[in-house]
Amino acid sequence: LERIDTEFNCVFFVGDKTYTPIKKLDFSHFKNKVKELRFVKIFKRFYALKGLITLTYRKYDVYILTGQTYDISSWFLLFLNKVIHRRTYIWNHGLYGHETFIQKYFKKVQFNLCNGYFLYGNYAKKLMINEDYAPDKLHVIYNSLEYKYQKQLRAQLQISPVYQNHFKNKAPVLIFIGRLTAVKKLEMLIETVKLLKDENTEVNCILIGDGSQKDNLKEMAVKKGIESNVWFYGACYDEPTLAELLYNASICVSPGNIGLTAIHSLMYGCPAITHNNFAQQMPEFESIEEGGTGTFFEYDSVISLKETIKEWLQQYPIKEKKIIDN
Repeated sequence: LERIDTEFNCVFFVGDKTYTPIKKLDFSHFKNKVKELRFVKIFKRFYALKGLITLTYRKYDVYILTGQTYDISSWFLLFLNKVIHRRTYIWNHGLYGHETFIQKYFKKVQFNLCNGYFLYGNYAKKLMINEDYAPDKLHVIYNSLEYKYQKQLRAQLQISPVYQNHFKNKAPVLIFIGRLTAVKKLEMLIETVKLLKDENTEVNCILIGDGSQKDNLKEMAVKKGIESNVWFYGACYDEPTLAELLYNASICVSPGNIGLTAIHSLMYGCPAITHNNFAQQMPEFESIEEGGTGTFFEYDSVISLKETIKEWLQQYPIKEKKIIDN
């Protein structure tokens, strides 16, 4: 968004909240206008952003929407813009591969109302082409974080004793960064730490983030007797700190979908492991190259996750430069 703000003359319209409590972005340094639209819950998961529909009467050259299926106001704006011939694009994940017939139908209707789709990955583009979406309206633009700033941080990174100081041992460190929610299936990671310890392969684990599953995961770690091997770091938005933690970890592990966590970890030389059911993944799984920038385990299998981590650590007991540079 910062690069869009720098290079384009645009106006950002953002919701003031969502169903999930998350930290708002800081727009104070943006040169373009940023306006909040009030989130209004309608029915179950359906909602609207108050004021969004009226934007069709403003003479913008292009409209870019996130295209959330449950956002009623986006549907109205798409339809009105189609009628009065205003260029409108959708920027989201596209198809995952596990959609129901109804979900596919509404996605196709949405596609026919817009001028094109901006996608995060080639996997979604292939799925959509197979569903007879027009290829010339599908544009893969990928996803990223603050690349320029992160590149500067990466050049300054060095091995530090941050984990030895906390865990009081030199065991390999598994890291997860993101919201601690059910979809991330982090109970599998806690179970894996226990299974590896039972096989005399001690590992440490750090979970960076907050979320609805935090207390349950803490309780699970205590019951498994591995609380000293699991560090619940909490939420962290300080990029230099995150860079140090990722750079010094052995592997980033996301038992559920991985999303931007993959990009974040690879940026700082930390390989990533996640599951191999790509229909249940986020687009960023494509950044993981088997055996290079990470690897995959069998979906929903704790045993496979354990063996995959064990094999990786046996192959790379020390994180080699070629892994960091990948």
